[in-house]
Amino acid sequence: MNNWEIFKKYYAELFGISLELVDILAVYDVLRMCACGYANFKISKRTKLDIQYIEETLFTYFDFYGWNFDLDFSPIALYNRCNDNITFFEQEIRMISNRTDERFIKRMFEVCQRYTKIKVEVEAFYGN
Repeated sequence: MNNWEIFKKYYAELFGISLELVDILAVYDVLRMCACGYANFKISKRTKLDIQYIEETLFTYFDFYGWNFDLDFSPIALYNRCNDNITFFEQEIRMISNRTDERFIKRMFEVCQRYTKIKVEVEAFYGN
């Protein structure tokens, strides 16, 4: 068992939470910054984590490697306004951004959906 596995098991037992939630808590800032539209290099700079680690983390939770550039808006802020409605989400993006590629918009929406589910778990842990 490596150090992380020992640490993870200890915290899971200490707080009575799943091993998966310990993993999420460890990378939550990376996931949040991606959902807010930060590029991997910016996440790396702010967290002092290696870009490869960030890409692997994002792929694990979001099934995609992250943004190559900072987005000109926050996808999660827009997603929250759109009530999980992809049609409204797409319309809003087309009004405020030049990022109008349908696949790109769908990717943003999926990232936001996954992040929102993770956020619910994290907030339940912290009692929010």
